[in-house]
Amino acid sequence: MINGLKRIRDPYAFYEETSGIIQNSYEKYKNIVLGLGEDEETADFLYNKVLIENTWGSLNAQSEGMFKDSLLKNFSEFEDLSMKKTTNVYSKLIDLLVSRRNKPVTRKEIEDTIANAIDDSSFFFKANTNRNQNCKW
Repeated sequence: MINGLKRIRDPYAFYEETSGIIQNSYEKYKNIVLGLGEDEETADFLYNKVLIENTWGSLNAQSEGMFKDSLLKNFSEFEDLSMKKTTNVYSKLIDLLVSRRNKPVTRKEIEDTIANAIDDSSFFFKANTNRNQNCKW
């Protein structure tokens, strides 16, 4: 379906809307969508209203950067970790979430995944001890 959309949209600027090439390409695209069990209205909606972005590399890098920034901002314990270990934490958490799609993930599972990713099973115990020592209440 994505390739069908690309075949229509990429050369679209070179042809008039009434061009037989565009019309034939649209019909082939519509048949792909119909073959996937959708209707003509869906095909028309996708063609006219939806931009499908399949360049996951840039999105992945952006989400990883946001994750790392947020991790350091909210958990100072991670400041001393190497970038390699922080990247490993991100990767292992993604694996956990993908494996548990549409199912709850417990805090313990998240902590265990992080501890395994950095090869330090006592990481959260040490972090909680340091937090409690700095707590003023």
